[in-house]
Amino acid sequence: MKLLAIFQDLVVSPDDVRRCGDDGIIEKIFKRVWRHAFFLMIHINVYIIHSMKRIQFIDTAKDDLSTFPQEAKRVAGFNLWRVQTGRMPADWKPMPTVGQGAMEIRIHVEGAWRVIYVAKFEDAVYVLHAFQKKTQKTSQEDITLAARRYRQIGV
Repeated sequence: MKLLAIFQDLVVSPDDVRRCGDDGIIEKIFKRVWRHAFFLMIHINVYIIHSMKRIQFIDTAKDDLSTFPQEAKRVAGFNLWRVQTGRMPADWKPMPTVGQGAMEIRIHVEGAWRVIYVAKFEDAVYVLHAFQKKTQKTSQEDITLAARRYRQIGV
């Protein structure tokens, strides 16, 4: 069934209101919505899954991410999911010193944590580096490591 047909079926005409009365119209609308809710939920989930990019961790990025505290891992995972589905993370900044299109997810949970990734490619989101930030400025070592991994993905 097409989405347009579903929405057209949800529209209530003045004749429906006269036939059902004020109380009956709400029940009728509820039944129509309920009938299509499952279909809509599946349609939306299939769209999200098919439009998601895969995650590709470069070198030790996955192992580095696994050392984050549980809550920081959860926040990182949620933000990477947002990136996979074409959205921006909740807190981010561009990292042009790493490479064109490189971004940094900023996580402020039990300290400061960072995940550097690039999502400009059609096939995947590449996670270049994950680390705990210990100073105000990102260390040159972390930037150099992320830039080296950026070059590894064949840009």
